[in-house]
Amino acid sequence: AKVSELYRLVCSLLSVEQSKVHIWDHYQKLKNKKLTNRNETLEEAQLLMDQEILLEVSADDIWSSDHRTRSTSNELALLPLEPTTSSFSIAGGPNFSNGYSSGIGSSLSQDNSLNPLVRDTEDGYSIFSNGTKDDIHGLTGLHNLGNTCFMNSAIQSLVHTPPLVEYFLKEYTQEINTENPLGLQGELAVAFAELLRKLWTAGRTSVPPRAFKSKLSRFAPQFSGYNQHDSQELLAFLLDGLHEDLNRVKKKPYIEAKDADDRPDEEFAEECWNYHKARNDSIIVDKFQ
Repeated sequence: AKVSELYRLVCSLLSVEQSKVHIWDHYQKLKNKKLTNRNETLEEAQLLMDQEILLEVSADDIWSSDHRTRSTSNELALLPLEPTTSSFSIAGGPNFSNGYSSGIGSSLSQDNSLNPLVRDTEDGYSIFSNGTKDDIHGLTGLHNLGNTCFMNSAIQSLVHTPPLVEYFLKEYTQEINTENPLGLQGELAVAFAELLRKLWTAGRTSVPPRAFKSKLSRFAPQFSGYNQHDSQELLAFLLDGLHEDLNRVKKKPYIEAKDADDRPDEEFAEECWNYHKARNDSIIVDKFQ
C-alpha cells in the first residue's frame, strides 16, 4: 500500500479533508519526518507494523508544526499502525493486511507525556534508575524492525567483539578509504560506527537501527524491506564492506600469483598471505582473517 492510501483511509475514518491533514512518522514517539511523498509505499517510507503515526490537522490553514503551538482545534492524534485497545487505531502496516477499526474516539488528542524517568533521545529513550544514569555500557539492545532479527544478531555479534569496540570507540576516521572503488566511500563504516557508539552508551535499554538499516538497504538492495534474510550472508557483506571502507591500502599493487612449484606448504602459504596483505590491510583483516 502507498502513503496516499494511508492518507485516504485516515481521513475517511476521521471525516476530515486530506488537504487539512499532515501525517508524521512518529516511531518511538519522535516526530521523525512528515510523509509528503504520497507515491511512496509504506515500506519505502520506513513505516513499521505496530508503530505510531502522528496526525496533524490544520485549523484555518495554521499548522502546529509550523508555529510550534498546540490548540484544542489543532490537536495531534497518535495513531498506531496496528489494531490496539486504543480508542483510535489504523490497522495494517506495510501491507494493510488486517482491515480497519472504526473505533474513533470523540477527541483527537491523546496524552503522550513521558514518565519523568524516561527522556527523549535522538533515536528512542534513555531510561534512568532513580533519576540517575546507570554507568553500564554494552547492554543496549536493538529494536526489531519488522523481521530484521537476522540483521540484529549479526550486528550484536560484531559490536561486542572487543577489538572492534576499541577500534570504533576511538578515532577510526583517519583510516576511512574514500578512494577505494570496491568500497562504499566510507559511508557503511561511519553508519556502523555510529550505531556501535549508541549501543555502548550507558543508560539506554534499546536502539532502533533505522539509519543503519536504511544505509544497508541502499548499498545492498537484497537486504531491503523488513522481511527475514540469511544472517550469515548479511554478516559476510558487512565484514567485506567494512574492510573495503577501512582498507589502509589506497592503491592496490598488481601482483602476479605464482605457482607452488613443489615448495613447502608453509613457504607458499606465507607468500600468498603477504600478497593478500599487500592489497588488503584493515582492522577486519587484522582480526578476522
